Amino acid sequence: DRRGYRHFTDPVRHERRSGWIKLPIQVNGKSALISLWMDGAPETELILARDPVPLGKKDEEPPEPPANRSTALLRTRADAACFITLWNFDGADAAAEVVKKTEAGDLDINVRRGENSSTWRLPHCGPVTCEKN
Repeated sequence: DRRGYRHFTDPVRHERRSGWIKLPIQVNGKSALISLWMDGAPETELILARDPVPLGKKDEEPPEPPANRSTALLRTRADAACFITLWNFDGADAAAEVVKKTEAGDLDINVRRGENSSTWRLPHCGPVTCEKN
């Protein structure tokens, strides 16, 4: 019902407001898993919705087959926010921990998949780097 989001249909607000939320998705018919970090700003909320009806198709026509929600929106009313999403295209799960390094906003994201781990460094200013551990 908010301006700018009216073209999405069937919105649902996710009940979780912190930590990581894991959502299974389909990408070109293949299973994938996304993990959304909800602690990047106060009062972050996740809205799941359906994409707009394609041009030339009537609203009354059901999609074939009935579609799941196809849009995930993270939003907040904060002056500054950091949204982090991990994408796993092989469908495997990953454990992640976000570490705030400085008040300026530098973050490290420690990601572990099985016996493999890496640290993504996201500085407030400067290039993003990845170190295999």
